[in-house]
Amino acid sequence: MAFWSAWRVESGQRDQLSDWRVAGALDDQAWQRAQSLAGRWPSAQAWRGFLEHLSLWLAVALLAAALICFIAANWDQLGRFARLYGAQLALVIVVALAWRFRLDRPAGQAALLLAGVLLGGVLALIGQTYQTGADTWQLFALWAALLVPWTLAGASMPMGLLWATVANTAVWLYLAEIAREPIMPWALSGLFNLGLFIAWSVLADRVPALRGGTGPRLLAAAALAASSVAALLDIIDSPARTSAGLLVWFLAIAAIGLCAWRWRRDLVILALVALSVIVVDTCLAARALFAVGGIETGAMLILALLVIGQASAASMLLRRLGSSGALP
Repeated sequence: MAFWSAWRVESGQRDQLSDWRVAGALDDQAWQRAQSLAGRWPSAQAWRGFLEHLSLWLAVALLAAALICFIAANWDQLGRFARLYGAQLALVIVVALAWRFRLDRPAGQAALLLAGVLLGGVLALIGQTYQTGADTWQLFALWAALLVPWTLAGASMPMGLLWATVANTAVWLYLAEIAREPIMPWALSGLFNLGLFIAWSVLADRVPALRGGTGPRLLAAAALAASSVAALLDIIDSPARTSAGLLVWFLAIAAIGLCAWRWRRDLVILALVALSVIVVDTCLAARALFAVGGIETGAMLILALLVIGQASAASMLLRRLGSSGALP
């Protein structure tokens, strides 16, 4: 989005001036002149754009919550047909507004996002009214399937994230229902989000609305979180062997780290990879140390030093990459 781009540009300018000041490249007079040329950060224009977009997306969330709470609070008074037809009428109106505002404008994208949320409410309302006996994951799977055309038509970051959230919920509920081992939902969820991360990164080169760091960072965080939990369960429950959890985790950090380093050049995603590596490495070291026995106090000290050392090394590396311009 444009306002985030302007915000990042102004922030980068201020950070660069501060680095030059610390390095001694700017004297007092040059520093004051540079500040006057750069202007105040954030500027009034950046704040105005931020507040306008924040108000727009907050309005979407509040309108969706208002409709759902209105139906829930007046469930008995409205009646079956009033609930169903009223929710469907609201959905049709919001879709018409999205078409009227055009999908290439923020107002049209916000209306389409509201329609996507209302679609889930209509499906839940139908399931609650007629009691079809379908599982919860089937509701979310149908919701995700019906959102596909709208997501493709909107081709925007909010709709993409809504679809990813609904699809993740459907996948998680289904895996939790069929899983025979506690590690299975986490491992497969990590692989699913890894696939979404790669797909988003590929599509971002062709769809300008998907560019930016928000979508890939959230998907990378979801993939790393799920795969890290799978690895930790693998380490704790299977001390004598290496099974799917660690393999999925290694695949996730390798793919996401390589993509962030060679392709997206994203410092935030690299920081998430470093955090995941520190957590899993520390758990592996703890398993090895406590397996010896009799050195609990020394093991805790070693683990503390290991965490501090890994965090310091990762921080220095990331700061060096950011200041050297190797990553934007």
